[in-house]
Amino acid sequence: MNDSFVPLRLRNRGRQTRRYTPVTDPRDSQFRSALIALALISQVGLAVVVPTVCGVLAGAYVDKLLDSKGIVTVVMTIAGIGSGLYAAYKILSKEIPWNH
Repeated sequence: MNDSFVPLRLRNRGRQTRRYTPVTDPRDSQFRSALIALALISQVGLAVVVPTVCGVLAGAYVDKLLDSKGIVTVVMTIAGIGSGLYAAYKILSKEIPWNH
């Protein structure tokens, strides 16, 4: 059995500790770069999803007030997608060096 998955309290029966051995070292550069990439993907995803959902909800609300049969919802959704894509571009342009 691999000792890296056994809790320390089972390995060291003399001590009363509840810490587990880390599977990967957080100081490892490959682990850190994977976490940074995950954070970047999360930022870009939220930058696109939040304005799009806000556009849909705001458009549906205005459609309900004006009784405009979904026209405002479509326009606000397109505006939300556009603003989300622009926000994603701004985030990525800071993180990724573009060679122009």
